[in-house]
Formats: sequence, C-alpha cells, structure tokens
Amino acid sequence: MTKYANAEKVLPNYVLRSIREHFPSGLLWIPPDGSPSKTEKEIIRLLKQGLGASEIALKVHRSRRRVNQILKAYWEEPEKGTESEDETDDFQYRIRY
Repeated sequence: MTKYANAEKVLPNYVLRSIREHFPSGLLWIPPDGSPSKTEKEIIRLLKQGLGASEIALKVHRSRRRVNQILKAYWEEPEKGTESEDETDDFQYRIRY
C-alpha cells in the first residue's frame, strides 16, 4: 500500500532543504528499501511449490507479465564451475530475505 505524507511534517528541516536543492517542488517518489513486498514473497513461495507464472498470476491478482518481472528479479545464473544439485536447474534463487 502506498503511503502519502507532507514532507514538511515528517522530515527534519535540514533534509527538506537538501531535497529542495535538487527537487524544488512536486511529487517525489521514494522507492522501497529493497525488501520484498508481501506479494513478492507470496510469488516466490508459490513458485517454490511448483506453480507456473499463469497460476501464480491468478492467485496473487497480477498479470502474468508482472509475475515474470518479479520472478526475474530473484533469479541469477549459477557461477561458472559450480554444479547445481539438480542437473535440470539452469538457475539458482537469489532471495533477498
């Protein structure tokens, strides 16, 4: 859920002055800290249970494309010279939590 707040009410004056040097006025989006959201955690959990992107999309009420975008952020190719426990796995999970 997106939260909105008046910067003058939540930020110290020195921080607000610094921000205004770079962004005088308007709406400024501050991205999350990189921790996975509840939805992202649910998508990863369902993938680990063996569900495909289409099934996951239906369960979490997101498009298949969005599910694939989220999953892509959590995959990385294994390092060269390392073997996977399961030879059919082409990727390893890179989970940030």
